[in-house]
Amino acid sequence: MILSESGELYGWGKNYSNIIDQNTSTSTLKIYDELTQVIYETTDPYKGVTYKEISVMNNGSKNIVMALGDDDYLYMWGETTLIPNIPHSTIPTTGTVKIDLTDSNVSYDVSHSGKVKDFSMSSDFSALILINEDGYLYSIGDDTNNNVAGNNCHVPSNEAARFSIIDVNCDESYNDDDKMKYISLTDQMANAVSEDNYLYVWGDDNGGAVDNGSDHGRGKPLLIDINQDSLYDSNDKIIETDNGNPNLNGAIT
Repeated sequence: MILSESGELYGWGKNYSNIIDQNTSTSTLKIYDELTQVIYETTDPYKGVTYKEISVMNNGSKNIVMALGDDDYLYMWGETTLIPNIPHSTIPTTGTVKIDLTDSNVSYDVSHSGKVKDFSMSSDFSALILINEDGYLYSIGDDTNNNVAGNNCHVPSNEAARFSIIDVNCDESYNDDDKMKYISLTDQMANAVSEDNYLYVWGDDNGGAVDNGSDHGRGKPLLIDINQDSLYDSNDKIIETDNGNPNLNGAIT
């Protein structure tokens, strides 16, 4: 799938999860061998939205489209596993859903901005994590999948139903210490960079990649002591991180 200069979406290939043609009357096995503008449902209230960022995740024949609108809201369609307020067991795919974090059907916490500035989904559909306009992390998923949802400080009644705000330092408050500017998920591990450039890691500790001194998963963000001097200062700040390989992790100071 590609994003045009004018903010419109085009795709080609198989229509898995109805991501090219959202109409459920169109077969998910239909093949588009030419670049085709995404076909929205006739009743879709968001079909006029233009976009500035696009990500398509594939897991076998399941696909999810995440598109960041020019209005700074995230829109999703396709396989419903991580799309909130949809009965996943009875509705396997869905048309465009607007992710507005001020909507109580979408998020347990509605007290902050509903707009999104960064997002990332694990490749096995374990979790989707957003950073909202204010800098707070919101996750949806299931922490039984090696804790990648990252909300073990305050686990909601159903963490796969709606987004939950992540209390980064587990102090039961949300302030500048919880604000992030970058998020990256790979398989079942997450990296986040705070607004003051510290690295936080959580999830599956395969190969010790979470750096918590063990080979066990961690369900809440861990602030990384880069030089292992038991202090958190300018020597621990980073400019870039990469967790693209689930067995490894790295950062540039």
